[in-house]
Amino acid sequence: MLPDTTFLVVIFIIATVFGIGFALTCARMAESKGKNRKVWGVAGFLFGAIAVAILAVTPSQKTANDEGSDPVNLLRNLEESRDKGEITEEEFQEQKNLLISGK
Repeated sequence: MLPDTTFLVVIFIIATVFGIGFALTCARMAESKGKNRKVWGVAGFLFGAIAVAILAVTPSQKTANDEGSDPVNLLRNLEESRDKGEITEEEFQEQKNLLISGK
């Protein structure tokens, strides 16, 4: 059997490695769900699998802006629709002006 201090050091190293693994897992999950990755990384380090489980069942906080409401992308989509003939030039100009004005 290992001496007491050696055993404690080994346990500490194993716990630290697992903590870092859980921290990285939580940070990546949090980022993909639009949450604060630093906070969840610390929670993952401290609480391990419990933090991963909680994060796994919480809903995503990503907004429509994160997913594609970027004005540049919307303008490109409008141009593609115009070029395909799905909308007229007048409709394109109207939607473009609304997009630019932010309404």
